[in-house]
Amino acid sequence: MEQLFAIDIPSMTAEHSFLGHGVLAIASCHLSCLTSDESSKAKYTAQGAGYMNTGIPLYSQVVQKPTQHNTGALFAFACIIVLYTFFSSNQEYEEILMSYSSAEHYMSHQYPDPQLTARLTGLVVRLCDSIQGIFRVFWKCQQWVLSSPLLPAVQRHNTQRPTERQVLWARVEDQELAKLERLWTDGDDIHMVDDSDGVTGTVTPNRWQQALSGALLALRMTAMMVTQLVILDEDTQQDDPNSFSKAIPAVNPMETLHRIHRSLSDGRLEDMPSAFTWYVTLSSDFCQLLQEGDFHAMVLLAHYAIIMDRACSRKWWVGNIPSHFVATARLVLGRERESWIQWPLSVVRGVNR
Repeated sequence: MEQLFAIDIPSMTAEHSFLGHGVLAIASCHLSCLTSDESSKAKYTAQGAGYMNTGIPLYSQVVQKPTQHNTGALFAFACIIVLYTFFSSNQEYEEILMSYSSAEHYMSHQYPDPQLTARLTGLVVRLCDSIQGIFRVFWKCQQWVLSSPLLPAVQRHNTQRPTERQVLWARVEDQELAKLERLWTDGDDIHMVDDSDGVTGTVTPNRWQQALSGALLALRMTAMMVTQLVILDEDTQQDDPNSFSKAIPAVNPMETLHRIHRSLSDGRLEDMPSAFTWYVTLSSDFCQLLQEGDFHAMVLLAHYAIIMDRACSRKWWVGNIPSHFVATARLVLGRERESWIQWPLSVVRGVNR
């Protein structure tokens, strides 16, 4: 992947001007992350926005007529759009959340301004659309992409078999994720809900239940795949797998989930596209629920942040997006439903506990 962005993609810019603007945009954004000088940071960020604003109209024209010659450049620019969207969304999240005192909201038991939540959830949907844009190009020109220099971007990179402990961890996490479905299918309280607040799961129309259940299934599949694809660090690999297995029934369930997340976060995920599988499979109905700030959709978003935190937290272009997802869900859900996202609140780095 390093060669892809350092050599292969830049080599295509001479023939495809829109891609040249995209490369300059993402380079400027990267530079803004490497400096601590606020004026330089602002300058590079503005330059990045300018390059993207120039490149996107050119890309929009070319993508209407893909050919074997330009498909590699189109796919590369679609990837750059994702990087830029994450970078810019992270900045917008921080501006919005800084302008609103979440602590004051939390203590006052009041819901945030609907315009605020609409802006926050709109960023989530924008990210979803950018990632799905990559695959719209891919499926339209699959054979051409596979024969282009962009092949490494869609290849599976980890042929290593998951360890015994990873299979166990995937099973433990999947069992916890599966419980979420009861939030919208049961009318009775479940253990994830704070009984003292009297909050119960609500029955939703069948169409939306299907959208939520489909998104949850995709989340479970993505989580299981990422957990088993992570290459564990040497210390974790040398641990006795049986010691962790025996400890699971004996410790607090949330502590178990925290230990799993910490161990996986210390590893590395070479198959980065696998972490975005959830986004790719989301239905338009579920995206609508996200946009509208549906409680249950926010719960799934917060739990997806766990995957992003362990898979992408070291990437400069991701920034604090995982913790921003959890913060968004927390604001929308309110204090009385906070127990629905206890797991992500406990493990995602950067979240105010």
